[in-house]
Amino acid sequence: MNKPKKDRNLPTVVDVQGFINNPSLIKLIGEVDWLESDSYEVKLKRVRTAKTSPSETGGKYTLAGAKADLKTYENSLPKEKLKALKDLRALCQKEVNRLALIYDSDSLIKYVSNYRHALIKKFGKACSAVPFFTAGRLVRSRNVKYETKIDDADPRRFPKEDIESLITLAKECLTDTNYAKRTLGVMALTGRRPIEILQKGRFEDCGKEGWVTFFGQAKSSMTDEDGFEIPVLGGLGASELMAVVNSIRTQKNFEGKTAEQVHDTTSKWLGETSKRTFTNLLGKEVKPYDLRGLWCAVQNFLVRPKTNMNPMNFYKVMLGHSKGQGKSEKPYMIFEVV
Repeated sequence: MNKPKKDRNLPTVVDVQGFINNPSLIKLIGEVDWLESDSYEVKLKRVRTAKTSPSETGGKYTLAGAKADLKTYENSLPKEKLKALKDLRALCQKEVNRLALIYDSDSLIKYVSNYRHALIKKFGKACSAVPFFTAGRLVRSRNVKYETKIDDADPRRFPKEDIESLITLAKECLTDTNYAKRTLGVMALTGRRPIEILQKGRFEDCGKEGWVTFFGQAKSSMTDEDGFEIPVLGGLGASELMAVVNSIRTQKNFEGKTAEQVHDTTSKWLGETSKRTFTNLLGKEVKPYDLRGLWCAVQNFLVRPKTNMNPMNFYKVMLGHSKGQGKSEKPYMIFEVV
């Protein structure tokens, strides 16, 4: 979700040690060792917060006021100190921007945090480069653009009469020799992500007909041993699902690979296969991500009426989400069974 298009000319690895051992960075940190990084970071944060979430400043700082406070401080510095400060900021921001071109928001936050911890470990808590390593502004900007796009999106309606056709097609995929088709078949029946099927996840019996316990949730604070129950379209059991999952992993072994490496290896092939396989059924181009949303919509139609849950909470449970105010669920809710 809200992942920027990659610039293939950029390195696709996080190089924390390479960056913090950069002679130019070390030189500038030495030249700006006078900076009280904690108080300066507060001034920077006021500007960022006033730009994106004015209410969070409690009305104490308008954007103009926060900028004026920062400018007053910077203008009080001798020219050589101000130049060193701006050069250090530019060097750090260039690295953050490089990461932003490669990684989605969740990964960007994680990697920027890794840089901050590495800088503190090497140069101490007062390291003058730390204030410039923040992903908040970029992530908030992405979220605003993405949520606007979702709010403006037309609902994708799926006829209830076609649910059985979807299940039949997904089951046919499970026996295909193409690992991508088998992966998409499991996705359509269980609503799980590609990485969870290709590498992380597993299904176990839970004692309820038509349901299984799923372990290995990605993009979550859950451990691999934290499971939750999900309904399976077509009534397949855990052993049947795991037989397919294991056949996929035998054909394409991603053990020891990072999520980014798995994505880079499989995303194009999964996308092309999904368009060829499912587009005719939905009448619009279908990406792998869409299968997760469609699964949610079908379960919302079939299962939620038997519960007392509202749609948002139901989607949270089905997707394995535990936090947030609906931003993670919202993109999936453009699908609707009618």
